[in-house]
Amino acid sequence: MISILRTNKALYCRFSRCIMTFANDKIRNFVKEVSRGIVATVESDGQPHISVKNGRLRRDGTLELWNVFGGETVLNIEANPRVCVTFTDFNEVKGYRFKGLGKIEREGERFTKVKENLARAKWVLRALIRVHVKEVTLISQKPDEVNKKIF
Repeated sequence: MISILRTNKALYCRFSRCIMTFANDKIRNFVKEVSRGIVATVESDGQPHISVKNGRLRRDGTLELWNVFGGETVLNIEANPRVCVTFTDFNEVKGYRFKGLGKIEREGERFTKVKENLARAKWVLRALIRVHVKEVTLISQKPDEVNKKIF
């Protein structure tokens, strides 16, 4: 597994398969440090819905969110997969906004692995939300960084 930084994108290779991804170590570590993202979805009546989810950004650029409480977000994504997730460090007033399409998983190899890891912390994973990220924007108050598109 190698990761080579090229501009704002990283070349991620695994098992002889390479893809360009925005998920460089800087962004991945930021998401890991903040750990909680604010997830926006749309309810069936068209009203906005937000919730807080723990998660991580994988090397391949997939954003994984862990549904351990409630279920409204999962129902919304099943009906309309468009999501927006923001990870923000409120002390630094900096973060990243991810837009993409969510997919719900309740079984499978990845679901089982995450479920086992969370069980160690006494959390029960009800669903794994995997977001195929289509757009990433930097959130910042610095004039040269305001709404800067990353991907």
